Amino acid sequence: MLRTLYVVLLVAAVLGLGAAPAAATPFFPYKTGLWLEFAFSDSSVPSNEWVSRLEFRDEVILGGKTYLHLAQWNLEPGSYFERYLRFTDDSLYEFEDGVELEHFRRGDVGTIWTSAVSDDPHATRIHEIVARSDVVVPYGAFSDAYVMRTYFEHDDGRPDSPFYFAIFVEGLGYVKDIDYYTKVPPPVIGELLAMGYAPLPGSLFLLGSSLLGLGAWRRLKRSYTD
Repeated sequence: MLRTLYVVLLVAAVLGLGAAPAAATPFFPYKTGLWLEFAFSDSSVPSNEWVSRLEFRDEVILGGKTYLHLAQWNLEPGSYFERYLRFTDDSLYEFEDGVELEHFRRGDVGTIWTSAVSDDPHATRIHEIVARSDVVVPYGAFSDAYVMRTYFEHDDGRPDSPFYFAIFVEGLGYVKDIDYYTKVPPPVIGELLAMGYAPLPGSLFLLGSSLLGLGAWRRLKRSYTD
């Protein structure tokens, strides 16, 4: 695949209060029952706009590890995907086709790592933290966000893919993406619009959501072709 809810550790022992330290907010606060909505637009004239919805449904065990089962509607208008994600204090992983892929890693600017592309043995995903920056989305304004750049490198003579940028905020997770790897006029931009619990059933959301335009294409599972 969201904002700066700042992490505060209150160490009661240091303050002489005799209480246990307060728990820190995790980098990714996702859990079963959480839903998120993202506002998407492409660069057509006039621009196409639509809303994508994500719901974390339940937990599943895959390969001996616990993943959250994610359902997503309207990544491109009318689409539906199911994915399995796992989060640590520093990373976001997806279990895909029997392999665990690391899609985000918290690190200093210049941190680089790679991940496989399950449907293309000649492609490798290259990820890099390229900046720490302020970010403003419909959900709010946040500082010191992590800006990750991703592209696909090939070993069979094909050119590298265009870039895709994803922006993450500590305590909120994924909040924005800017995608130049599209089949519609780039960039396609997605921004966190809302989040909460007690989700509206996805089928009702799909019927009521905007289906204008041709959407962003699934970015985390593909390799670039001419």
